[in-house]
Amino acid sequence: MLLLAFLICFSFCNSQQIIHLNSLKGYNFKNPINSKPPYSVYISANRDSDDILSQVYIKSESGSLQNLLYLKNSSKNSNSNLLAATEIQENSFLISKLTDYQLYSLTGFLYITNSSQADDKKFQVYDVNQQFAISTEANKDHTLVFLNSKSQNHSSTISSWLQSPSCLVSMYQGFPQEDQKENLVIFSNPAPFFTQPLFIPHVEKFEVNFEIFHFKTSGSMKFDISPEPFNFDGYKTTAYRTTGFYMKSQYDNTNRTATVSCLRDTSYNGTTGLLIGASRVRPYSTVRFDFDDGPHYILDLGIRGINIEKIPKSLEISTNGTEDGEVYVQYLIWQDQLIPSTLAPTTTMLPETTTKGCLGIFGGGILMIIVLFNFLNANFFSDFGPLNVRRL
Repeated sequence: MLLLAFLICFSFCNSQQIIHLNSLKGYNFKNPINSKPPYSVYISANRDSDDILSQVYIKSESGSLQNLLYLKNSSKNSNSNLLAATEIQENSFLISKLTDYQLYSLTGFLYITNSSQADDKKFQVYDVNQQFAISTEANKDHTLVFLNSKSQNHSSTISSWLQSPSCLVSMYQGFPQEDQKENLVIFSNPAPFFTQPLFIPHVEKFEVNFEIFHFKTSGSMKFDISPEPFNFDGYKTTAYRTTGFYMKSQYDNTNRTATVSCLRDTSYNGTTGLLIGASRVRPYSTVRFDFDDGPHYILDLGIRGINIEKIPKSLEISTNGTEDGEVYVQYLIWQDQLIPSTLAPTTTMLPETTTKGCLGIFGGGILMIIVLFNFLNANFFSDFGPLNVRRL
């Protein structure tokens, strides 16, 4: 029993964590940092007062002090938004003489990770406080972590995407885990729209709304990232074979509707694919896909997605029952590429989530789920019992 308690404590103390500055207690209270030293600290506090940050300290057991303003300024790289880690070598805590109310006004956060990870040149942490370019090297693996405290809804817009066909890219909400579950992927290229992962040569501009998210890459790629918001509603795709991403954010507490116009040549056939993920949504929440000339589908968020042998002029995406949660849709427009009529309908899934319940819980896992169906034969598949799809 003592061994079990030790292992639990050791695991907890070595875990990565986010500390929101508005959760700190003032009046010289010792706010613990529950990580085993040595560890590394990154800060994102773009909207916070320098005066307040200068009065919040990381204090070690031996009495050494570093205020958060110094930490913020020293972590900046003059040539890019790449952050330098601040290493903490002994047990420490956060302390301030300010009031709880003053600290509650803060909007930034600390990202704490182990020092070995921070020392790895393939592990890079960026602060999204202005537009900048990202590039990775060929034949190398990278983990790219992005922190965003620039705006209230944590907008990060990604554009000008270039990717080598041999490069593998996956995007995840939150910080990287040592035992990363592949079913937590919310966007990827190649992506499993068909029976085999498909490399899509073009990626559309898209926005995510996370305070922290990351990419895992293998190979050469480039993109621009900006803290400016991007309005997906009314967007028109820019290539005949392309993929993009739509997110209904937790910061948007309405049942949102957005329409994308699809570049197409009506003399060619093609396929529209939709991969669906969700986090912190209620049971029986749904997502609806409307083609401009029909048909229309309403899918429970326990459904893994759809593949339709048709490219619409426009596609409308709407959600219901997701006011406090998040919905993720990776879409595919693939012109002149029909699934052969002799190919039987196939179910494809990512590894099962370890999260309890049929839907992911925010912070504990995101359910990223995929299913393919043959539009012409109207055959539907699901691992959750009878498929609740309504064609209107």
